[in-house]
Amino acid sequence: MDLAANNAENKMKMKKAGVEEPVSRAMAAANATEDTKKYGQNLLDNLANKKKCPQDHAMQSLTSSSSWICNMCRKHRTENPRLRCAACDYDMCAECVRR
Repeated sequence: MDLAANNAENKMKMKKAGVEEPVSRAMAAANATEDTKKYGQNLLDNLANKKKCPQDHAMQSLTSSSSWICNMCRKHRTENPRLRCAACDYDMCAECVRR
């Protein structure tokens, strides 16, 4: 049996057994991560109008690639999105926003 036929047979066996290919699983995980980020961004966009910094400024939903520190829980963060008050240099992570 040649290599291509063997690969096709193995894929068919894996599919029948309910086993996904590693690439398919990786792609599904990447899509789920993107969906989670979009959900988080939408949630923060909705909360941005309601949340205020300690100085009562309106906060903006922000996404960036830099690391930052949440002013509420004091944890170093790299994930996004977050709420930010540029006037006060005040940041809130998604966990703290939901509290």
